[in-house]
Amino acid sequence: MKYFLAIDIGASSGRHILGHYEGNKLITEEVYRFRHKLVEEDGAPVHYNIEEMFSEVLTGLSKCKEIGKIPERIGIDSFGVDYALLDNKGNLIGDVVSYRDARGEERKKEFLSPSEIYSLTGCQPHGFDSVYQLYDDVLSNKIKEAKTLLFLPMYLTYLLSGVMATEVSILSTSGLFSAASSSFPSKILTSLGINETLFPNIVEANTCLGKLLPKIEEMIGYSSLVYTSYSHDTAAAFVGSGVEKGDILLSSGTWSLLGVKRNQALVSTTTFEAGFTNELSRVGHIRFLKNIMGMWIINRLIAEEKNSINAGTAVELARKGRCYHQTFDVNDSSLLNPPYMAQAIFALLDKEGKPHPRSRGELYNCVYLSLAKGYAEAITSLENILGENLKAICVFGGGSRNAYLNDLTERATGKRVYVGPAEASAIGNLIGISKDVL
Repeated sequence: MKYFLAIDIGASSGRHILGHYEGNKLITEEVYRFRHKLVEEDGAPVHYNIEEMFSEVLTGLSKCKEIGKIPERIGIDSFGVDYALLDNKGNLIGDVVSYRDARGEERKKEFLSPSEIYSLTGCQPHGFDSVYQLYDDVLSNKIKEAKTLLFLPMYLTYLLSGVMATEVSILSTSGLFSAASSSFPSKILTSLGINETLFPNIVEANTCLGKLLPKIEEMIGYSSLVYTSYSHDTAAAFVGSGVEKGDILLSSGTWSLLGVKRNQALVSTTTFEAGFTNELSRVGHIRFLKNIMGMWIINRLIAEEKNSINAGTAVELARKGRCYHQTFDVNDSSLLNPPYMAQAIFALLDKEGKPHPRSRGELYNCVYLSLAKGYAEAITSLENILGENLKAICVFGGGSRNAYLNDLTERATGKRVYVGPAEASAIGNLIGISKDVL
């Protein structure tokens, strides 16, 4: 039996998913799941404990040995934009800073105008984008020591294999690269004072980087090949959804990514003002989508509960709070990483003179209603841009399990909602590293 392993790292957790084929059918099995959280220290940017994250990657690899299912190939995907800077010896410089840190939002005010970045890249400018984070590294002189930039999943594959590469789907989230031309706009690099040599060889999914390093093999007890997959989790999820073209795709997780698959980028004043971005799965395969704040809001509210609850309980409470019908803008930047999520929501309601929820159930219902409204508004914009009436929505990812939100989405959009795989990112990752063997 040939096994393949997807290491799928989300905003607060990661999972190791083994896959094998029975005929043309992909069979998956979760072998390990771990939590990780942001490090927030006074005087330091919000960052990841990258050593702990990599330790968890190795623990999951060891689990495969324990259960006697050795993967022939390993691929890693994660959320976009965050990166590691390495010196000329391949060593990490400082911390891997999180996009949840506020530094990028400030730098966005000082760099090239958002409309110009969009016209050059087709990537919708957000304060957390790599381009603004990198501008901060330039101004702080952190960049002076750097020889190489590796996006987070590529840094982890480098630690496994010793090989540096830049996978195109994760690169296309950065605001540094044009999805339309598959190139680095010279004006952006010149404005940053960097050149293309900072980025190692650009590759697509299904590229073999080589064997595990000998020291890694010794730790986990076996040898395997490290492959690039669709290293951006949304790219992997769009592939893993099983949807080709014609329907709206909604990747529902920490973020909600709503859009369609296209062969060409759409870059205009209209698409810029509507908040849509163009990202690559591979060259010539565009994800035209909008970022909408997702389960991050609910997860933060749950974390603020005095009495520990889970996502399922939050849904039950929301159903009990259905008498509350107010909504807020789920894309407001104040929700990116507030000290207290509930207070941030109340502040948004106050701006519009809306009453506060009177219970936690009403608060959760407010969030779900606001998400559904955000989806409906994005779909209206999408249909106007495309000049098409899209028939249905395929929702996939962890949030697809939320039947209550799916029902609210159907009501808000007037579209049929059908559910794809909850582990779409891991499935897409597995497809990415194994598609040549089918």
